[in-house]
Amino acid sequence: MADNWFRVGEVTRDISLCVNQLPTAILGHSDAGPNWLVSDGSAGHFRIDPALADGTLAVFDASGRPVLQRTARGPIDLNGLSDGIHVVTLRSADGGLRYTRLALVR
Repeated sequence: MADNWFRVGEVTRDISLCVNQLPTAILGHSDAGPNWLVSDGSAGHFRIDPALADGTLAVFDASGRPVLQRTARGPIDLNGLSDGIHVVTLRSADGGLRYTRLALVR
């Protein structure tokens, strides 16, 4: 079994992390840029583009577990969620799926 190990990278003392793709349980393609989810100017508070507010919002943690599900109308407070990378999805009334990654850091 030990013969099956292979080198996948190198760890150094001065490490920086760059995430291009996040493994989650969310598959699909967002047909809109991240502009549909807009910060309202205060930390952790967002709103959805009013043209899309008839949909359902879901937030998933980095492991793909749902941590918030609600309608997209009104202000969205994410302060109760833990720090880290989250995937925010919006399923519109017409069945379209939009998503974006969001880093919560306090």
